[in-house]
Amino acid sequence: MTPAFSVDGVAVRHDRLNKLLFETFFEPFLAAFVPELAAEVAPGSLTSMNQEVLAEALGQGDLRTDLVMRGQVAGQEAFLLVHLEVQAQPDGSLSERMYRYHQRLEVKHGLAVYPVAVLTYASRRPQDGSYVRVVGGREVVRFSYHVVQLSQLRWEAYAGLENPAAVALLPHMAAAPGERERVRWESWRQTVRLARGMPVRAREILVRYLRAYAPLSAASQVRLVSEARKELGMTQEAYDDPSWLPTPFPDVTQEMLEAILIQEWREEGLAAGREEGLKLGRQEGRQEGRQEGRHEAALRLSLRVLEAKLGQLPASTLALVETQPVERLEELVGAVFGLADEEALRVWLVR
Repeated sequence: MTPAFSVDGVAVRHDRLNKLLFETFFEPFLAAFVPELAAEVAPGSLTSMNQEVLAEALGQGDLRTDLVMRGQVAGQEAFLLVHLEVQAQPDGSLSERMYRYHQRLEVKHGLAVYPVAVLTYASRRPQDGSYVRVVGGREVVRFSYHVVQLSQLRWEAYAGLENPAAVALLPHMAAAPGERERVRWESWRQTVRLARGMPVRAREILVRYLRAYAPLSAASQVRLVSEARKELGMTQEAYDDPSWLPTPFPDVTQEMLEAILIQEWREEGLAAGREEGLKLGRQEGRQEGRQEGRHEAALRLSLRVLEAKLGQLPASTLALVETQPVERLEELVGAVFGLADEEALRVWLVR
């Protein structure tokens, strides 16, 4: 039995969710992952055939396909069946099963069949995409099918396509361990962008898929709303109406939107204040630095002149010299030659 998981407390089967996704976004999927086939299929000609039940043959049992699409090949009167099989876990019998599907679909419909296997599991061991049968030392069957092994694809190569199928499948693609949160974030960020021009049902399917395979925390959802508003350049009037939000955010209320806006204003104000403070700080720092440099130069000069005139001075007198402001030190350099001894110096320093 196909494993199930929970979305908002409702059990959802992997195969059902994947079928909905690919059925809804099949042309975008072909464009992103099977471009050579997409170029041959007449736009808008693909229609979904209900789940195919391929009758028992030679005691092998019934087969149920994941998804079969029928479409017209551009420039020809012939029709094409695109058989899509989604694998959520490694299966050593996949190649033989793809061959059996292909055989039965061709016999049942009398049409050319293009088989595609989409592998969503995490294992990066390559799937061959071929089936060979040898009898009596002779190769009697050689069959191949198209493999889209998501774990072999780098997510960055698909992140900028603005393609709903690619956006949904990003979380299944290869990423460094520290990038997983970033990949989920990018999937949702692009979903918010794409959702505004998408039919409601298509939007809900895309959102449900991401909620299953790329869940975001409530805090991340709120942050995403804030960043999406800025990125989309929405006016305040449009932003105030929460109906623009896609359904991944059922708990993001008007009060939360207002709180986000207030927080943004606060952060903008703090940033402006910090910048102004840094500007003033730099000016004061330069001025203070110049003042300190001037004082140090005057002190060194005063001490050299005093030592030349009065000899070695006691520490208490030297400390008294060091406390003088820069203007007095500069004045002392000229006055020192009129001082007869240390006592006269101390009188001069405290006057």
